[in-house]
Amino acid sequence: MNILYINNDMGISGSPKAILTEVVELKKRGHKVVVVSRYGELVEDLKSNNIIHYEVDLPIMGKAQIINNSKITLSENLRFFKNLFQKNRFFNSYFKLKKIILEEEIDIIQAHQPGPSLVGYFAAKKMSCPLVIRVQHILRNEFPSPFYRKIVRYASQVSVITEEVRDYMINIYNIKSSKIKIIPTLVDFQGSAPLIDRNNQRNCQGKIKLLTVTTLGSAKYQSVLNLIQAVQKLHDSGNECELTIVGDGDFRTHIEKEIKKNNQEGYIKMMGAQKDVTPFYDTTDVVVGVGRVAMEALYYGKLLICCSHFSYAGIFSEENASAISAYNFSGRNYPGDSLDYLNIYKDLERFSKLSQHEYESMSKFNKAFFEEKFRAEQIGEDTEKLFLSYNTNNQVSFK
Repeated sequence: MNILYINNDMGISGSPKAILTEVVELKKRGHKVVVVSRYGELVEDLKSNNIIHYEVDLPIMGKAQIINNSKITLSENLRFFKNLFQKNRFFNSYFKLKKIILEEEIDIIQAHQPGPSLVGYFAAKKMSCPLVIRVQHILRNEFPSPFYRKIVRYASQVSVITEEVRDYMINIYNIKSSKIKIIPTLVDFQGSAPLIDRNNQRNCQGKIKLLTVTTLGSAKYQSVLNLIQAVQKLHDSGNECELTIVGDGDFRTHIEKEIKKNNQEGYIKMMGAQKDVTPFYDTTDVVVGVGRVAMEALYYGKLLICCSHFSYAGIFSEENASAISAYNFSGRNYPGDSLDYLNIYKDLERFSKLSQHEYESMSKFNKAFFEEKFRAEQIGEDTEKLFLSYNTNNQVSFK
């Protein structure tokens, strides 16, 4: 089967990493996969796995926001059309996509994010090609504002990563539940640099080593600032600790200035964007993150704190595992005012006092949870079945 993925870019972040993992898995299963996006560091990984990549300057749509109704405001529509026609992106990418679909003999398209979804919809419809919409967030801009009903109605399937996103699509966009397929993010570590050992031992008894992997953009940097405050309080209270921050973005310089101003360089390290984060997991005890980062922490048996720019869900444990994972480890089902550095500090202090037995027990549970819920073979099989079972007449219905 010839499958086309359309995505904003292939930079080092969660969605491009997920796409890379999926397309490599589909390639192993004997399918031809083509990826269309802007350039990014992960394009070289696509090429090294013999995945065809076309660099296309796709439209950039709107601002990310969570809105609990489907009414589109005038300002949203105006912003949408401004971005749509900027640099003639829509028409250029539309004609390029049609040519790619024809030349690569594409059987089905999977589109991620609003710009690719819009162009993918028009190109797919023109070429009578089935379309799958992949929704990874409950953000308004996951669908281009004025056209989301037409796009979803045409789509053969809507694929979502969690129960939260499914319920959002049903309640806000009125899509029938039978037309929504939950397929978790595929995280597969085969081919990555291996850890020294996936054991349950703490790296340094008496010293808590923390890691967060994130994009330091206009939203997520706020949670990093809260984390830094919590680590400072932990340090000032006499606990040995070390925080490593992996990631890049517009607010990286701002955070670096804060660290320097507060004389925290001795125990807080900024490492920038890293293509391979495996070595950082190898030397940490506790991971702070959401989404794919949280799943990586579970795989490696690292203790996990779920902290995002939305709210603070706290320590991932047997008691709250289902509730946290259903919301992509984001904490969106926790109160907004929970994102307070004191809440993070209390959990870090608890970690610092864990016995080796307690640490090993939590680590073991995390690994078992990952292997039960996010087994790569099963997710790869479900993804393949989704494409193989498409039917151009089996289009998505509204209630």
